[in-house]
Amino acid sequence: MIGKKRENLINYTLSAMQEYDLAIKNIEKKDYARYSENCSNQARKASESLCKCIIIQSDLSDDEKEQLNKNDLNNLIQQVSKNKQPFILDSYLRQRVGNRLNILRTTGNDGSHENDYKITNDDLNEIKSSLLYLLKWYYNEHSEIEIPKELVYLFETENSFEFTMLDNILSSKFSKSENLYEEKRYKLKYELWKVHLMLDMYILFLDKDINITKTVNDFFKRLTFSIDFLTIITPHSINEKRIENIKKVFNDYKESNFEKIKDINVVSLSDFIWDNFSSNNKDIKEVYEEKYFMDQHLFELDKDYEVVKNELSIKYLLENSIEKEFAKPITLILGQGGVGKSTLTETLVNKINKRYTSKRAILIKAEILKNALKDSIDNISLTIDSIFDLYNLYLKYIDTDVMNFELNNKNIFNLSILSGNIILIIDGLDEIAGLLKEKFNLNNFVKSLVDLNKQLGECRIISTARDSYWNKEKDTINQIYVDVKYLFGFDDENVNKYLEKRFGKDVKEKYIQKVNILLKDIIDKRTKQYLPFYVNLISGVIETNDDINSLKINHSIKEYYHNEEVLDFLIYSILNREIVRHSFSINVSSFIEIFLELVANHGSTINKEDINGILNLYFNDENITDKFMLNPLLQEQNGIIKFRYDFLYNYFIVLYFIKSLKTHQIDNDFIKIFCHLYDGNNLLFEDTVKFFKKNDSFKDLKISHEKLIKKYKEENTKPMKLKLEKSISALLYLIQKVAGNNLSQDKRISYIIDLYTKEIRYFFIWGKFYPINLSGIHIYNSKFINYNNLCNSTIDESTRFYYSDISLSDDVETCININKNIFDSTCTLNTKINEILKTFDNNENAKEEIIKTELKRVFNHFFGNGYFENRKKDGCSNFGKKIYMKDNLITFLLKENVLCDYDPRRYSITEYFEPIVSDFIKNNNDVKLRNLIDKLMDICKVTTKSKKECDEPL
Repeated sequence: MIGKKRENLINYTLSAMQEYDLAIKNIEKKDYARYSENCSNQARKASESLCKCIIIQSDLSDDEKEQLNKNDLNNLIQQVSKNKQPFILDSYLRQRVGNRLNILRTTGNDGSHENDYKITNDDLNEIKSSLLYLLKWYYNEHSEIEIPKELVYLFETENSFEFTMLDNILSSKFSKSENLYEEKRYKLKYELWKVHLMLDMYILFLDKDINITKTVNDFFKRLTFSIDFLTIITPHSINEKRIENIKKVFNDYKESNFEKIKDINVVSLSDFIWDNFSSNNKDIKEVYEEKYFMDQHLFELDKDYEVVKNELSIKYLLENSIEKEFAKPITLILGQGGVGKSTLTETLVNKINKRYTSKRAILIKAEILKNALKDSIDNISLTIDSIFDLYNLYLKYIDTDVMNFELNNKNIFNLSILSGNIILIIDGLDEIAGLLKEKFNLNNFVKSLVDLNKQLGECRIISTARDSYWNKEKDTINQIYVDVKYLFGFDDENVNKYLEKRFGKDVKEKYIQKVNILLKDIIDKRTKQYLPFYVNLISGVIETNDDINSLKINHSIKEYYHNEEVLDFLIYSILNREIVRHSFSINVSSFIEIFLELVANHGSTINKEDINGILNLYFNDENITDKFMLNPLLQEQNGIIKFRYDFLYNYFIVLYFIKSLKTHQIDNDFIKIFCHLYDGNNLLFEDTVKFFKKNDSFKDLKISHEKLIKKYKEENTKPMKLKLEKSISALLYLIQKVAGNNLSQDKRISYIIDLYTKEIRYFFIWGKFYPINLSGIHIYNSKFINYNNLCNSTIDESTRFYYSDISLSDDVETCININKNIFDSTCTLNTKINEILKTFDNNENAKEEIIKTELKRVFNHFFGNGYFENRKKDGCSNFGKKIYMKDNLITFLLKENVLCDYDPRRYSITEYFEPIVSDFIKNNNDVKLRNLIDKLMDICKVTTKSKKECDEPL
């Protein structure tokens, strides 16, 4: 029963917040009354659900609970806040809860007011504040369950924004400014600044959540000098009515204090930043966008991972991701290649730049970075730890006319982002991460956005990625700041609208049947949607040739290796149609070879002159280039030829990898590209793995591995040896991924032993890789770069490394399974490994004393004043700082039944261990804890560092 009440509480709260946002957005419009009244009504329903949750959670009988819950809201509030038989034990808290509940009951309630009452902006803020206060109290203090994920971000953001960068703003614009004084009391927060110019400038910054009348009164009382012109800055964009209200209050005081202030101007902080730093960017060039763009619906996954349909993408992103107050700072649009992510970002950028007078969107495209960095990625020393780092890198490779270089200043850039004046749209975050690899730190990148957003709650970043990337990386970041939506493609209605837009209303009927005949074979069986890429491509083919039979989807391809998926069949059919159309004297396999040669030697772009040279090897036709360029997969811009759809480059590169590995063609062209997959973290890996999983090809991969080792032994130049090392690492990842994701360490090492046969030599690994069983294994002339899973691998006293480089990344806190004996003196160890090896004390007596001391710290926490107490779980996180093992000390004690869950929020000592723990604390008697201590001696390492040092991550 309580589950349903809590569900109602969540739903009514979210509904009230939605109506609140709509009311604030429409405060000057006739719809304001409707939205504000809805907000008030939904908040009352939420308060009623809350009262019922409190009653159900009490110790009353079921009959008593049922009777009480039949009361109206007024009586429900009286029940939960009365002194007799209290539901809330603390009398002060009970009174506060009752007061807040009554605010929700009476505000906007016609029955509580004699005349027609209009809900004011202050009323709305009071409703929001009271509702969130009650929810935070209920979930944090009264209820035994965790905060529902639907409310986490709401709680996180409410009253959590604190603007601390006013000094940064003024110092970026003016050479000298000073804070004259400030006030930071409840409902009374402001700062007065003086900017030293020929004519001094005065700025009054009003903080959020203030009483404007009290604030102005206090300001005038403290003001002891005259000001000709005062600029008043508010923290958020405010409407004209609010501005007029602030002016009125100031003018009322000014009349009686005319000698103090002559004139005023009110401006929002966002507008102040725009006028002083960002306005020069108003002329950002339009981005090229698909002229036949057709918007499609976004989708999301609910708490049960069921797919839920949302609004159309442009409408949702404008109204929710950008305009909604306190929206999540990051919106992530996920979808497979060809679903329309790039087309959406291009259209969205132009929509934003046309819609808003003081906001500008900047598009960062992974494609541009890939083309610019394809030959120099290894030479980049910059690590991308923040949004500015990425923007600054991108700025080097775009036209200087696209935006004003004033944003090249980090301080000004951050101000423009945190104020919401500049909105970054990132097309292909997954591809950027795959390109930059260890130079891109996703966790730090997201943290930089969250930190900026904490200033005003106005930071907005919209990014696209493949859903497989999110599934892999989502647990590494704080997800409450990310609004995740999905694109699945066109439904039948979208297809018809697209055809009408492309061909015109009168001509549309002529093509619908033809397009649908082809589409029926390539619909996504799971989502029942069509990839826009397919619709666009088929429409283009039919547009140039009315003969429906000119394009037939072939579902059986034998000429070359591929993944046997819809895209393979469609590409084959398109190329076959081109052969027939132009009477080319080659087969589809040779056509594919041309594309593979293009991507292998020229990347995703090639100039017309170079492509002519390649085509002349296959055709004896002086007009071949012009005919070839009629291919619907290609397009030409300013003499540069590229794929019409970005993801096609990846598609053909995967075919190139499959062919090279399957036929053992391990040449320098292959190595030059394949080496970039060295850490197994790349989109290209997924489809390559897919092929080799379907086709039992370990023998082919083993032969390719042998060829790489042979080339490595013969190679003398350092740059090429490094590429070979990385290629070997990439192939080792590929083999393990093909073998499976959930293999044992024994099974994984068996594949490696099978590859290397007699001894493991020239074993190169970059990145996390997999934990493997290294018991009894000897490894020579190898490299393990940032191989953090070494710490999770099985190692024994006979494991040995010789003539090898081994490193762990700086974020590794500890590594309990390694010791200095496994590394021969011929090895090179990085600073992190040496730090860890020096950290632990292997003296058995000292180790036991540290373990016993740490156990006593835990036990004393639960045993005080002669009796045992239950303790909150979040207060136990700092124990065992000097003990390092796979689990933390508290988890270990839970598994050993020393501790148990008293309730969802607290731990307690188990009844069996209470006398044992008591004897250990009082008399230092560890006899009955001997087994426990011996286990810890076996599975952990300890440090003799001071407590302060131990609190710092290793």
